[in-house]
Order: sequence, then structure tokens, then C-alpha cells
Amino acid sequence: MPEIITREFLHRGWNTFSIATIRLEDGQHITRSIEDHGSAICVLTYDPVRRMALLVRQFRAPLFAAAGQEDLLEAIAEYQKRERRYGGLSDGGDHALAAAGGNGSHPGR
Repeated sequence: MPEIITREFLHRGWNTFSIATIRLEDGQHITRSIEDHGSAICVLTYDPVRRMALLVRQFRAPLFAAAGQEDLLEAIAEYQKRERRYGGLSDGGDHALAAAGGNGSHPGR
């Protein structure tokens, strides 16, 4: 099984950017860039009667830098907070359900 030997964090904000040294199963060491946006959910609200979905138009800096496009039409999304200490999730609640406007009473729950 591969193993992360070192990981240098270059940026920590709403996302993280790091450089990792990884030891592969055959003993070879490789270096890889890791961009981590954390956990997020996306909700596509859909009206089947009108056959329409609700989207938002937002400015996205990478898209603007790469193509000069000022905005992007996309589904509504929510970023989930994470506990950085171990890199695991610590959501303190059902963020996906809250973002969808739910109350916990849906199939499968």
C-alpha cells in the first residue's frame, strides 16, 4: 500500500495546497501536488412540472484567469467545514441535508 512520507502545506485557507512525497509499494518515492477543496455538496433543485432546474451564476477566479470568462452557471453548493488536525471531516451536523432544505425525514434515513 502506498504511504505518504512527507507533506508540506504551501497554503491553508478554504482549500489547501500541499506537496507530498509518497512511497509506492515497490519502494519508489514520488512527489505529487495535492489540491484539496475539502468536502462539499451540490444540490440541483428541479421542478418537474416546468422541467426547470435552479442554477446560480458566480464569478470563478480560475476560469477568469484561464479563459477571461467572468462567471459560471452552476448548481448550488455548500462547503463543509473540516477539522484540519487529522484531515478528517468534522461536520457537527448534516450539512448536506441542511443545504438541501431538508428536515431529516427523507427516505433512507
